[in-house]
Amino acid sequence: MKNITLLLFLWMSLQQALAQGWVSDSIQVDFEPKSIRIDPLSNRYFLTEEMQILKYKPDGTFWNRYENNRLGIIGNLDVSNPFQVLVFYPQYQILVLLDNNLAETGRLNFNSIGFGSIRTAGISDDNNIWVLDEGNRKVYKVSTAGEKKVQGIPYFGFNILADKPIFIQQKSNYVYISQEGQKVQVFDIFGKWVKSIDLENFKSVVYIGNNLYYDDGTNILEYPIDIINIGAELRTIPINETKSITYDVVKNKFYGLNKENQIIYFDPKKSK
Repeated sequence: MKNITLLLFLWMSLQQALAQGWVSDSIQVDFEPKSIRIDPLSNRYFLTEEMQILKYKPDGTFWNRYENNRLGIIGNLDVSNPFQVLVFYPQYQILVLLDNNLAETGRLNFNSIGFGSIRTAGISDDNNIWVLDEGNRKVYKVSTAGEKKVQGIPYFGFNILADKPIFIQQKSNYVYISQEGQKVQVFDIFGKWVKSIDLENFKSVVYIGNNLYYDDGTNILEYPIDIINIGAELRTIPINETKSITYDVVKNKFYGLNKENQIIYFDPKKSK
């Protein structure tokens, strides 16, 4: 009887541990992805070492692929709008626009439209494009045709590392610029610098909702950006060597890749 009770206890402990940790996803792919992104409709995008982008439906069905071996390494893949996917190639200063089938719908060559050195690009809430011009430290909003909609005020009060990718993303009335090892810079929607957020051991922004979720190399941590959340209890989620962490807003789960490049997820609801 004691042995049965012990086995039951061990089984329940194992189930609890699994529920509170990263779990292998039921949907896997037959190649080793370099990174994973998930759009607001729960579609999955995988970037390979060969710079191919492969799109899968939420049920794991292959949708389509995009590849371009003439533009170099992909610096940023933004799937915030599944109907206007952005692929930025920094070496040639070219931004490729894709539709929901990953068919190319347009290109912006930043060199040819009067920019200095664009380090990153991301979708805006009104389906224009935010870019950071490193040379003059300006944030711009441009249309898909390259028209300058917003021209920010230069701000030289932050460092930009040459060997690390930069990311830019909008949440409500603010634009966030992030780079590993640096403070997160916050601008308003008119391109004016607002503040810096100093996050210890910062690696990357995972998701921005009512709070900012970020990766410090060991955990996913929360930083309150909404005044109503200041003083609230904040979550700490162990990463356990998970890489390329992203968030699925449909399933309310964090997803990433383990050491074997298999897809794993963490369900915050089951770990409370």
